[in-house]
Amino acid sequence: MRTIREGAHIVFSVLDPSFLEETVALACTVYSQREPMALALGLTPEELRPYVESCVEEACYQELGVVALERESGCVVGFSLAKDYLTPLQWKVTERLAPMHELFQALEQGYLGEHGSPGESGVFGHELMTGIAAEHPYQRTRRATIAPTLGYELMALRTGLLGARGYQQAIAISTEPRAQQIHECLGAHRLCSISYEDFITLKDRQRPFASMSGRSCALMLKDLREGRASLAKSGRVLRGPVALPSSSSARAHVLGRRVEGGQQGRALPDGRPEGRLRGGDDGLPSVHHLVDAERSAHAGQ
Repeated sequence: MRTIREGAHIVFSVLDPSFLEETVALACTVYSQREPMALALGLTPEELRPYVESCVEEACYQELGVVALERESGCVVGFSLAKDYLTPLQWKVTERLAPMHELFQALEQGYLGEHGSPGESGVFGHELMTGIAAEHPYQRTRRATIAPTLGYELMALRTGLLGARGYQQAIAISTEPRAQQIHECLGAHRLCSISYEDFITLKDRQRPFASMSGRSCALMLKDLREGRASLAKSGRVLRGPVALPSSSSARAHVLGRRVEGGQQGRALPDGRPEGRLRGGDDGLPSVHHLVDAERSAHAGQ
C-alpha cells in the first residue's frame, strides 16, 4: 500500500489492485443513491457498473486514484479517480446510460471544438469520479465536518497526483453544485455548462433530466502549473509523467492482480515495493501541501 497521508481515523492511499472491487462496489452504491443524473434516470448499481468499473480500473492502472481508508477497519470509505485524458474508457454504452454519456460528450465537444485535443499523453489529466460512503463509524460521530472535508481532501490529493506526474492541466465534468464549488476552491474555472432541464437527446429528442430544474453540468478546467508554482518549493514527489504500456495484455496483467492476489499484500501494479509517495529532486511540492488549510481546521481526520 502506498500511503499518501495518515490521520487519527482516515488513511489516504494511492488506489491499487487490492482496492479495486471494494472501490467499484462503493462507487456503484454512492452514484446510484446520490449522483444527480443517475437519480433522474433511476439507475441501479448494476446498471452503473460498466461505467464505474472502467473509471476505477483505468485510474488504478495509471496510478491516478486516491482512496480513503477507515483506519480501524481498513475499509474503503471514499475515493477520487483520474486518468490521462487521451486514454479512452473501455465500457459499453448501454441504452440506460446513453443520456448521461451523450451529455458528457456534448460538454467535451464544447471544449475540443474551440481548443482541439491535446497532442500527446501526459499533458491533460481527466478527473473522473469522487465519492464518500454514506455511513461509517467516524462519519456518524462527526457528520457535520467529515463529509465536506473528506471530499475536499480526496479531490485535492487527486489533483496533487496529477501535478506530481507532470500533467499541465486537468479537465473534469462536474455534475453537482458541491463538487463544482470544491473544483473552484482548488483553482478550477468553469469553461462551459449545460442546463439539465434544457438538455435534449439527439436520437429521440427527449429531455431525460427535465426534473432537474435550476441545475447544470459543468466542464471545469484547472491549470496545474499555476498551482505548483504558487506552492512553497519543498517536499518530495513522484518524477514526471508515467509511460503507460498500451497493449491490452499489459493492462490485463496489471488489473488481473486484484483477482489473483485478493487482499494479500496490496502490491503495486508494477511490482515496486510499498512506500509513501516520494520521488525526485525537482523542487515540486508534495501533494500534502494542497490540503494544509483543511488539515489545520480538522486535524483529527
